Amino acid sequence: MGSQTTVMVELTEPVTYVRPLDAQGFARTLRFHADDPREAVAALTRVRTDAG
Repeated sequence: MGSQTTVMVELTEPVTYVRPLDAQGFARTLRFHADDPREAVAALTRVRTDAG
């Protein structure tokens, strides 16, 4: 974990997900660790651009 960076993505609108025991949740922010944060952000940007 020493060489990982935390990436935070703020969504333009909340997304729905299923929590344990089938409860529904809403996410507005995603946080994850990335070994190569620049590539992770570039990949997310490509997906967003292709979908738009």
